[in-house]
Amino acid sequence: ADREPAGNIWLVAENGEWPSGSQGAADHTVTVHIPQGQVVTYSGSDLVKYDKIVVEGELTIEPDSADVKLIVGTLLVEPTGRLSISTQPASLHTVTIEIDGTLDHDFDPSEMYLGLASLK
Repeated sequence: ADREPAGNIWLVAENGEWPSGSQGAADHTVTVHIPQGQVVTYSGSDLVKYDKIVVEGELTIEPDSADVKLIVGTLLVEPTGRLSISTQPASLHTVTIEIDGTLDHDFDPSEMYLGLASLK
């Protein structure tokens, strides 16, 4: 948790489950970490605007029985991570990933910490 600014929340996926505890959090104060060895499927749609999602394990984003929406500033896939985003051909449901963040050129002059980044 020392990786985050004061007041931010660091949630870690365990047992293949998307971590809980983000409901009611202020925008851009929650980071979700999918550690190496964890295989997680996200099929939700919540109103949380995540600061970061860090994928060192496996994250699949796909609809189950409803549309999926994920709002995040940075979706970072580490060299050990794998990200899959999919829908079934006959599915009536969609996946929307909205990048919502602000560039900070003092902290990030090369503009690498906003959006989708894969460090393969």
